[in-house]
Amino acid sequence: MSVPRGLTARDVAKIWELSVSQVYRLANDRNWRRYRQGRQVFYHPEDVTQAMEERPAASRPPGSS
Repeated sequence: MSVPRGLTARDVAKIWELSVSQVYRLANDRNWRRYRQGRQVFYHPEDVTQAMEERPAASRPPGSS
């Protein structure tokens, strides 16, 4: 089993304090790069980070700048 190089929708949801369905919507709307490992889907970390940086400060999780 190899180490994943991306984030799952559940990972992103936990970090951002969103629902998983909101993450799927963001990924689709912003055309995040993704890959599959078996049945698991991973999103490219750069795409996730860019979307996080574009979010208004009020909607970011505590502790992020």
